[in-house]
Amino acid sequence: QVQLLAVLSEYPKESVLPAILMAAKSSSKDVHIAALKALEKTGDASVVQYLAETAARSPKAEQAIARASLWGLKGEDVDEAILSLLLDRSDEDVQAELVQSIGERRIFAGKSLVAKFADAPSAKVRGQAYRALRAIGTPSDIPGLLEILLKTENEVETLEIESAITGLAQKISNPNGRAAAVRAKLDVEKDDQKRGLLLRVLGKIGDESSLSRLRKALKDPNAGVVDAALRSLENWPTPAARDDVREIARSSKNEVHRVLALQAFVRMIGQEKYRSPKAAASDLKKALKLASRPEEKKLILGVLPVFASPEALKLAATLLG
Repeated sequence: QVQLLAVLSEYPKESVLPAILMAAKSSSKDVHIAALKALEKTGDASVVQYLAETAARSPKAEQAIARASLWGLKGEDVDEAILSLLLDRSDEDVQAELVQSIGERRIFAGKSLVAKFADAPSAKVRGQAYRALRAIGTPSDIPGLLEILLKTENEVETLEIESAITGLAQKISNPNGRAAAVRAKLDVEKDDQKRGLLLRVLGKIGDESSLSRLRKALKDPNAGVVDAALRSLENWPTPAARDDVREIARSSKNEVHRVLALQAFVRMIGQEKYRSPKAAASDLKKALKLASRPEEKKLILGVLPVFASPEALKLAATLLG
């Protein structure tokens, strides 16, 4: 039966779909899985509900295959069926599968519908909506996600929303305009905890025009805001914050921040692979002077070969003892 299902999947769906759907109800796990796989090629809009429900209620192995088949179904009528079914269903597990499929299938026509589910009662549905919006959303969705971010109390969801905002920001062609919506929100936000969240998002987007905001926040009277600014600089994705993290590593009174900043400093040096080896070795020498733990010294040694030069070799030799 498994072999026959593999063969049938190559035939026109009009001829074989009923037989494959019947096999999908088999008590044999192997036959059931083979039928689910065959539906990707032979299925149409009529099997959307079955695949979504199967994905929502099956163990992981069957769930993964049902999802793959749902995402791989061909035809605009399948997209329409997914959107229509999402409007009709109240089962949160099935809703989550349908929202996820909108993102995976890149159903851009469903963006406004997904945006509504980003504020759904179910955490499971909301999480899938954030991920789908990252895939099919546009930068115009960032302000709405920021509103949701600032009222979310669940840390897992907070990270999902931050990831969605960061992904949408990367779709903006001007690198120095990617965090404009976040900066605008930060300018009017008075709550210190929320300001800290927005500073964290700035760090993840990596828009260099936001660095001045983070430097200013380092002098904020609220310790939480200062901590958020420090961590954003330490996690900055490009070498643009290299001097900032070096200063934190040199002068911070917080041991955790000193260690994280030093690690960030070394990481940022390593990111500029085409920089002058002599200049990079000079910066790594500065890092070595700030390093007190073997972990950071080994990190520096790991980067030195990227900038192979007499200066790098000499610096490595100082640690032979």
